[in-house]
Amino acid sequence: MVGSQHFWEKYGQDDPDTPSPMTEPEWASLCETVGLTPQLDLQDIRPGGRGVRERRIAPRVRDGWRFEPSPDGTGVLAPAEAFGDPPIVIDPKWYEDEHIAVAREHLAGGRPAAALLVLKATRAESSEWVPTVEAMQEVYVALGRPFMASRAAYWLGLHGKGR
Repeated sequence: MVGSQHFWEKYGQDDPDTPSPMTEPEWASLCETVGLTPQLDLQDIRPGGRGVRERRIAPRVRDGWRFEPSPDGTGVLAPAEAFGDPPIVIDPKWYEDEHIAVAREHLAGGRPAAALLVLKATRAESSEWVPTVEAMQEVYVALGRPFMASRAAYWLGLHGKGR
């Protein structure tokens, strides 16, 4: 939100047809709903939302859960047992097929969060690769995330399941 406002300040405020994002009703509604107050004076957030410096986003992790950052910049938050015990190996030299094979091993072993972490490495590498999204859909179902599974199904419908 801060990045959107900074973008408007830099590029949009001279155009009378482009209102400040802060004046949009959705802005106030979102802030109220999530209890958020954007800090517009922050200068380390550039127009568009990119930070001047590397920012690590790590959620609060409740007891019995685990968070692992992922190569796509988001991470995986899930019950600890969904990751399993062994370290989760992601080799940047793997090709997509290798990522998917390793992810499917994790999934078959009852470690869907580990599988998702591996698949996010593939997704960051090749965002248009259908077999990765097919596997992600299965992982989201195993993690009990029907919304994310439906998003994967929607994407597959647009991009050709089975390519």
